Amino acid sequence: MELLRQAHFSHRASRLSCFFAARTVEDAERYARRLTDPRRPNTARIYEVFGKTFHEADMMQLDIAGPRVTEEFMAARYLAYWKGEMSSDDFGRGVRMPLVEVMIPLPVRIGALVSEVAVR
Repeated sequence: MELLRQAHFSHRASRLSCFFAARTVEDAERYARRLTDPRRPNTARIYEVFGKTFHEADMMQLDIAGPRVTEEFMAARYLAYWKGEMSSDDFGRGVRMPLVEVMIPLPVRIGALVSEVAVR
């Protein structure tokens, strides 16, 4: 994935040097629920984040699994991710919504607490 970024989207910051954020409080809450183990309830604190630039991409483009996954398929999804294309391919599992992650190159400034959500 990083090699594709370097070759085709070198103007985009590497995921390895970015702070990950969300567009909205609702997206941040959805992101927290997706990444939290439901067996370990927790509280997610959501803060404002400020940076000089950012790039938005659909993290669902990276949700790749299944028997038909090939290197070519993965490369196409990675390119779609870096282009900022929203996903709609559901792999036959029903409709899935894009989940936009906002990558902000470091350094960032953390602002005020805007929400706390119980994650279960």
